[in-house]
Amino acid sequence: MRWLERLGRAEPRDDSKSFTGHDLSTPWDQLDRAHYNGYALWTYLTTPFLLAMPGFTDIAGGFAAAQ
Repeated sequence: MRWLERLGRAEPRDDSKSFTGHDLSTPWDQLDRAHYNGYALWTYLTTPFLLAMPGFTDIAGGFAAAQ
């Protein structure tokens, strides 16, 4: 549990103001990393099921939605 105590607690913030002054060198905090990791994991796990749905076809090694 000591490692958990060292992490501290990230405080939620106002999302509409969180990107004010943000640029490529802005460091990420724990909430930024958790948010990114959640979206990346969800996309990684659900994309194969999305591409297996009717309406997607495999063309030249890639996928395309049927019109």
